[in-house]
Amino acid sequence: LTSAEGQDLSITADGGAKIDDAMITATDIKASNGVIHVIDSVLIPGDVTLPEPDAMTQEAAPADATTATVTTDSTGAVTGTTAAATQTITQIASADPQFSTLVSLLVKAGLAETLSGGTFTVFAPTNAAFAKLSKETLDSISGNPDKLREVLTYHVVAGNVAISAAATSSNLNTLTTDKLPLQVRNEGGTYKIGEASVIKADIAATNGVVHVIDSVLIPPNLK
Repeated sequence: LTSAEGQDLSITADGGAKIDDAMITATDIKASNGVIHVIDSVLIPGDVTLPEPDAMTQEAAPADATTATVTTDSTGAVTGTTAAATQTITQIASADPQFSTLVSLLVKAGLAETLSGGTFTVFAPTNAAFAKLSKETLDSISGNPDKLREVLTYHVVAGNVAISAAATSSNLNTLTTDKLPLQVRNEGGTYKIGEASVIKADIAATNGVVHVIDSVLIPPNLK
């Protein structure tokens, strides 16, 4: 087996399939232009000498980082990937300018700290989503602590729920006072909640997942 670099690779079955000193941990992941086999070590050509690692300058991965995963269907074809998460839900929102309104309201309602721990699924409205609300409506929500908390918690579900699972769940209860449910539906590949569309889904956080939506969700009892 010759690599594209031109060196021979040796595959053995020494305690499991190995290529040189690397263990093969997943095999036959199909792509449209070939196949992927996952290994647990980097293969270094024999004519390449690496410097000794300096333990003092190596940057450790965050303790709360998760591992990236690849999902496949029954044929082995890749259907999606989940990037490694290194930030909490609050950190993700705070780092993205399109969520500045949401973050300011979360802080005002005392929920920013809550979404830094636990495990949650957040349907996150963008600034453009909040801009759809009339000034009177936004002032009414932001000026009433109880109403503000009720609206914001209507966007939060306990647990880590991927958007595909949310669309088939009959028990998607929010963190509102009365555990008001959300109904996610798939309309021709676009996931919707009421009039809101999910414009980006499955953003992995260390404590859950974020789905970006284009409209603010208002609890039925506050409409």
